[in-house]
Amino acid sequence: MVQVVAPALACLLSACAVRPQPDYDRTDALTIRQTGTSDVYDPATDALVHDRVSQLLDGGLTADEAVQIALLNNPEFQSLFAQIGASRADVVQSGLLSNPIVSFSVIFPEGGGRSKLNGGFTQELVDLWQIPVRKQVAAAELDRVIFSVVQRGVEIAGQVRVNYYRVLAFAKAEEYAIENVAIIDRSLAISEKRVRNGETSSLDANLVRATWTEAQLDVLNAKRDRQVASAALAQVLGISRWTQPWQLADELPSSATPIADDAALLATGLVERMDAQAKVRQIDAAKSELTRQYLNIFPSVQLGAGYERPDTRGVPGRTVLADTARSSVAAGALTAPTIDSRGQRAMLERQIVDFLSGPSIQVTLPVFDQNQARIARAAFLIEQRRKELESLFDLVADQIQEAAAIARIAAEQVAFYEKEILPLARSNLQAAEQAYAAGTQDQLVVLDAQQFLVIRRRAYVSVLREYAVAYATLERAVGGRMPTVTATQPTTQDAQLN
Repeated sequence: MVQVVAPALACLLSACAVRPQPDYDRTDALTIRQTGTSDVYDPATDALVHDRVSQLLDGGLTADEAVQIALLNNPEFQSLFAQIGASRADVVQSGLLSNPIVSFSVIFPEGGGRSKLNGGFTQELVDLWQIPVRKQVAAAELDRVIFSVVQRGVEIAGQVRVNYYRVLAFAKAEEYAIENVAIIDRSLAISEKRVRNGETSSLDANLVRATWTEAQLDVLNAKRDRQVASAALAQVLGISRWTQPWQLADELPSSATPIADDAALLATGLVERMDAQAKVRQIDAAKSELTRQYLNIFPSVQLGAGYERPDTRGVPGRTVLADTARSSVAAGALTAPTIDSRGQRAMLERQIVDFLSGPSIQVTLPVFDQNQARIARAAFLIEQRRKELESLFDLVADQIQEAAAIARIAAEQVAFYEKEILPLARSNLQAAEQAYAAGTQDQLVVLDAQQFLVIRRRAYVSVLREYAVAYATLERAVGGRMPTVTATQPTTQDAQLN
C-alpha cells in the first residue's frame, strides 16, 4: 500500500500537476501549418522517432521528407519543448495561493505554574487580486515560448531546404565535372591520333592533357563539396551518427515557380512570422507586468487569527497549625482557620482569564516605498518591446526584399543560361571539334570552346544553387509558407516584362 500511495502523493505534490501536452499539441499544429510537413516531434512519442526516421530514409529522401525528419529528430528542436513544459509550470505556479503561516509558542513562568501558550494563523490576501494578473503574464510568456519554438522550427525547415539544395547543386556540379572529363577525353583521343599520324605536334596533345588534369581536379573538388554539404545536411537532420545509408531523391526547384510581388510577400511575412507574434505576446506580458507592479504598491496584506492562554502562578501551600494560631490570636480564643466554600472558589476561578483569541490584520504601508522604481521599469520595458517589434518588422521587410531580389534575378539567370548560353556553348564546342577533326582548325580553338563550356556550366550550377537557396530563404523569411500568386498579381515573369 505504501509503495502505491507514496509515489502518487509525490506526483500530486510535484510535476504531475503540470500537464503541458495540450501546449505540445498546439506547437505541433502551428509548426505543421507553417512548414507544410505532416509530422513534428512530440515528447510523448519520443520512443517512436527512431523508427519513423528510419522509414523516411528508406527509398530516397525528398526535400519535404528531409524537413519532416529534422522536425522529428533534430536534437536542438527537441530540446525546445522542455522550455514549453517549464513555461506551463510557470502558468500553474502563477495561479497558486501563497501558503498560510501557522505559529505556536510555549513560555514557561518563573517559579512554576501554568505555562503561557501563543498561537496564530495568517493568510496573505494580495494573491486575491494579483493572481489574475500573474496568470496573464505567465500565459503571455507561454505563448511567446510556443511561437518562438514554432519560429525555430520554420528556421530549421528553411535550413534543411537550403542544405538539401546545396547537396543537389554540388551533385550537379560533380555530374557536369565528370561530363567535362568525358568531353576532354574525346579531344585528347583526337589529338593523340593526330600526333601519331604526324598531323600535329605533341604540344597540342599536352595542352589537352593539361586541360584534362584540371577537369579531373574539378571532379575531386565537386565531390568534396558534395560530401561537406551532405554532412551539413545530416547534422541538421540529426542523423550525423547514423550508419543507415541515405540519398536524395528530388531535383533542384524550377526557376519557373512564380514569386509574388514584394507587397504580398511582406503582408504575408508580417502576419505569418512567428517571431513577430512572439514579440507581440512579449508586449502583452510587459503590459500585464506593469499592472501587477501597480497592484504591488501594497505588497503584503495578511489576515489571520490569534490565540493566547495566559500563564498563572502556582497556589502557595498552607500550614494548618500556623493558620490556626493566627486565627486564635486574632479572635482571642482557639479558633479554626478560614476555609473558602466551593461557591467562593468557583467565583474566584471564573474571574481568571483562561485564554484570549481574536482576528488580526497586518498591512505593509507604502510610506517610503510606493514601488515607483519597479513601476517605471515596467513602463520602460513596454516601450523597449514596442521598439523591438518595429525593428523586427524592418528586419522582416529587409529579409524578404533581399531574398526575393536574389531569387528573381537568379531565376532570370537560370532561364538565360538554359535558353541561350549553354546551347551556344555546346554548339561552339561541337563545331570546334568537327573543324579540328577535319584539320581546318587547330587545337586552341577546341580548348577555348571546351573552356567556355566548362566555365558556363560552373556558372550555371552556381546560379541554380543561388536560386534554390534564395527561394528557400524567402520561404523562411515570409514565415514558412509562400503566398499564393493570383491571376491579378504580377509574377516573376510579369516583372521581367514591365
